[in-house]
Amino acid sequence: QFNELNLGFLDRPIYTPQSGFRRSIRYLSPRDVGAQLSGRIGDLTEGATSPVFEYWLGTFLGRGSNQIENGDDAFLYAARFQLHLLGLPEGVEAESDIARNARPRVAVAGSLYSNCDDRANWNRGWNADAEFRWNGIYASASFVWFKNGPAADGQFGYDFCTGSDGPDGNPLRFVSRGAHMQLQYVLPDALFPVPGQDLELLARYDWVDANSPFDPDSPILGGDEDSPQYVAPETIDNSDNPPTRYRLTFGVNWFPTGKQTLRIQLNYQINRETEDMVTAEGRIRGVRNEIVWLQITAGL
Repeated sequence: QFNELNLGFLDRPIYTPQSGFRRSIRYLSPRDVGAQLSGRIGDLTEGATSPVFEYWLGTFLGRGSNQIENGDDAFLYAARFQLHLLGLPEGVEAESDIARNARPRVAVAGSLYSNCDDRANWNRGWNADAEFRWNGIYASASFVWFKNGPAADGQFGYDFCTGSDGPDGNPLRFVSRGAHMQLQYVLPDALFPVPGQDLELLARYDWVDANSPFDPDSPILGGDEDSPQYVAPETIDNSDNPPTRYRLTFGVNWFPTGKQTLRIQLNYQINRETEDMVTAEGRIRGVRNEIVWLQITAGL
């Protein structure tokens, strides 16, 4: 939804792939070869308050970055729909309300995803998210859910998504989930009385459960660590079975020219793994680490 130049924080939510080597949900790739159609329907004039419908429809090879051949005869399909209930906000391209919209702006969105991954598992999932902008306040929240496993007879993908076996010898079935909530506030002139400059405060919580064995009787959308297929993580960076984790991030953005395209950002982040790892040496408690970093972002 936002390119790197217009992000509020220094990184994206933890469940979002950032590169081929930084994927919390292994089969999601940050880039893929394909075609996409997008557009907006409604009154796009500045200040309009009637609903605006936005859409993205795409078909991709589904093989990941820098791959130009489709080896499994399956394609990745993705669709996203967003409704700006009170009109298109000013500064819609930025993950912020540095534009200080004088009228409240609310958007709700949903998306669908389908692909056959490199383990011959059928990945199908959905996402729901919402955002709010008004007078320097920006708030957003989202939830994503994916199910992996072989496609049954008669289901979409049956001919090529044959699945793979789990540790117990049965077809591997698991769910991946993620969520985030964030709140940002561009200080008013009364609190930051510097002409032509802006200061923004930010806070975010994000979480990912990347590989929870699927149990149809589980009350939480199918994920259950008590499933017979559950295997405790063996390493922190095992992309096939990473630990469940969450983060808390707090930040300050300084816009010396009052524009999103030039800012100095300071973020403080607490990372916590909620699953213990079980290795040959024994059980290792989930790791907690803290990060502080400063960055200057500039662009045209």
